[in-house]
Amino acid sequence: MKNVRDSDVRKVYKLSLVIYIVLVLVLISTPERVYARWPPFSFYLTPSYDNGRITYRIRFSSRVDWPMTHVTFKIPLPEGTRFLEGSAQPTTSVDFDGAEVTFFTSDLYRPIRTASFVVEVTDPTMTVFTTHAWIVWQGDQPGDYLTKDVSIDITKQPLNWKVPAASNLQLEASATVADDVITYAIYPRRVGGRRMWDLKINVAIPEGTTFLSAEAPAPFVTSFDGREVSFSVLELERYAEVGPLSFKVSTEGVTAPFVVTHAWAVWKNVGGAAEEQARTGDIVVQPHASQWVTSDMIGDVPFSNYDLASVALQEDGPALKIIFYIVGDLGPVGEPLEYSLYIDGDCRTDTGLWRSYRGVEYRVRYRHGKGKADVGFWDKEKRRWSHAEPIEVNSPAGGMVTMWVPYDLLEDGRQFCWVGEARNRTKAFSSNPPTEKVPNGKDLRLTQYEAMATATATETEASAAEPSATTSNVGDVRQDLPRWNDSNLPAPVPPVTPSVTDISGKLAVPLDNDRALYDVHIFSLPDGEEIAKISNARQPNFRFDGQRMLINREGGGVDDVYEYNFADGTEKQVSEAPKDSHPFYDPSGTRVVYGNPELTPRANDYRICVQCSLLPPHQEAEPRCQDIRKLGMLVSAGLRDEIWGYHPVWMVNGMLAYRGCNSWSRRPTSCGIYVVSSTSTRSFSDGFIPRQLTHDTSDIPSDTKGNLIAFTSHREGSWEAYVMGLDGAGVKNLSNSPNSNDGLPTISPDGNWVAFVSDRSGRWAVWVVPVAGGPAQKLFDLPGDDPWGDGDRAWTNERISWGP
Repeated sequence: MKNVRDSDVRKVYKLSLVIYIVLVLVLISTPERVYARWPPFSFYLTPSYDNGRITYRIRFSSRVDWPMTHVTFKIPLPEGTRFLEGSAQPTTSVDFDGAEVTFFTSDLYRPIRTASFVVEVTDPTMTVFTTHAWIVWQGDQPGDYLTKDVSIDITKQPLNWKVPAASNLQLEASATVADDVITYAIYPRRVGGRRMWDLKINVAIPEGTTFLSAEAPAPFVTSFDGREVSFSVLELERYAEVGPLSFKVSTEGVTAPFVVTHAWAVWKNVGGAAEEQARTGDIVVQPHASQWVTSDMIGDVPFSNYDLASVALQEDGPALKIIFYIVGDLGPVGEPLEYSLYIDGDCRTDTGLWRSYRGVEYRVRYRHGKGKADVGFWDKEKRRWSHAEPIEVNSPAGGMVTMWVPYDLLEDGRQFCWVGEARNRTKAFSSNPPTEKVPNGKDLRLTQYEAMATATATETEASAAEPSATTSNVGDVRQDLPRWNDSNLPAPVPPVTPSVTDISGKLAVPLDNDRALYDVHIFSLPDGEEIAKISNARQPNFRFDGQRMLINREGGGVDDVYEYNFADGTEKQVSEAPKDSHPFYDPSGTRVVYGNPELTPRANDYRICVQCSLLPPHQEAEPRCQDIRKLGMLVSAGLRDEIWGYHPVWMVNGMLAYRGCNSWSRRPTSCGIYVVSSTSTRSFSDGFIPRQLTHDTSDIPSDTKGNLIAFTSHREGSWEAYVMGLDGAGVKNLSNSPNSNDGLPTISPDGNWVAFVSDRSGRWAVWVVPVAGGPAQKLFDLPGDDPWGDGDRAWTNERISWGP
């Protein structure tokens, strides 16, 4: 009996051992799930408040390649509110059970972008309302996820900003610099549903460079006309990954510290808007440094102090040099701004922390609130950023932040992938400003870095031996960059009012000379001392560097646009048609736009003219640049008619703002300030339909810098000076004096002030006001009792200009 029992025990033991071994083998061979993409989606719940109601907008998109099904959001009704309504795209249902708002999507074929619900505030004692979302889904990795609380303080001012409308074309660009050769790469991708055809992408070669070559994959066709490289294709397939459209230029002999260009595209649509356009951000390159540069769209976040124009990476001896170019001014240390570069060392999305289609292991961050920079390391076990290692940073000023990361902090740090981010963490608004990301799209080719030859020995030695001096020099050179040295927006936090003693530069003002003509007087600021005078001239406009100025010459048999050179007092003719008026430089100071009432058969029917350069048209080499009457005037889409308008200004995004009406309509009835592409001429396109920003016939644009347009208007019953965003949002009366005449606003080069003329003190004088708003202060009186003319020479038809 005992032997039987021993035998049974041995059998059971052997069987248990076999089962154990099998289980171990199964566990060993079973691959571990990697949750680098956890949660496997992007979700945003964004509240906004208006007139007693809170609107919650939802955006949701998958971050995995397997289909997500039965996606459900359950959002509790915030305490102190009652549900009013909900809406979503047709594939998503909305339900409310008295306590929660539920959104359900059975099969997620595309991102959810239009879901929202509205609640009404019922408890007047509450000011902060909080909720969250519980998200459930099915698929290869089913699960559920509870988001962080989302709060809104209805006592704070609304952000009053909308995301720019999505384009049918995603257009991104990069550049690499090596051995005094810049290679530009353009990445077009059709992301909209409408078919697009006759696509043309143009890039002007930077000033001073020499064109070498251009190439593009079929079916794109490449051409070069001596000024611009063009890429064209009859039709672009949706989501097709096009090999880069590339061209090379030589920087040999270039002495400028930076060269700048951008790409813009025009095309026709099947359905929807007949014409569309897109533009990359400016590509800012140091012509003799070995760099990788990626540009970003300008205006995709509400404030310019964290709106990235481009990001540059450069090997600098034993360190990686990272440069963020920002559209506006950072302001003093203490502003809640952050600029981060996330590094993915193995370029794999299934390791590290998921960040914009990358799995990142390092975070290089500059925090302007503390004025310090550091490198953080992703701890995959604890799933958080570990200790931060301090690194060197310049003294950020103006529109640039530079950091140096020692390569010994980065494993295999000379070859990696990356994404850039900028944040404005102000708490001044009821909803947080969105995060700025570079690049905007999913094309990972833009963010693959491989270290090239080290920068020049002089540059490396200087940065190694004296980093602060190098930084100071770079910062000083940065002042010469077009587009950013004069761009800024009001700080997004309650600003400290700047002091008048900080004002500098010079102001050009046209004043009547008692001979039925104007003279342009140049005054130093802030004291108002006259330092120069240009006789028989009006409507001045300073170039971005203040060294030259466009003027409208009049009298003495001369009635054209001229450019005045302050260095030697000489001037040269720019236009060659009588009655050209209100000239305005493009942001780079190499082209001009102006109005003219006599280039059409109808008298006093103002048209807007765009020249290819600052040469008189008859001196241009290209035929399309020679005939302003036929090819240089703005036209509407389909070449239906020239656009009627005047008082044009050329904005940093390549658009023109002007005073006009919907002249392309058979019965034009709507007037105000319009914007249209500067390429909307017969020489560059088939025209575009202008977009109306304001609807008051008295609105007159006079200046633009950064993300602002300055204009004069009688909309409130008296002449006042206003500013607004490039999209027409945020209109602000800065002069705010209903019992006087105020206007001709011009923005200071640093973007902190607006100067205007006013007779509020009993005589005409120059006044200034902070661009963020506040009390106006008088700088100085204008000479003479009546400095303006009458009729066509009335003060509202003039301009003043503020230069550095």
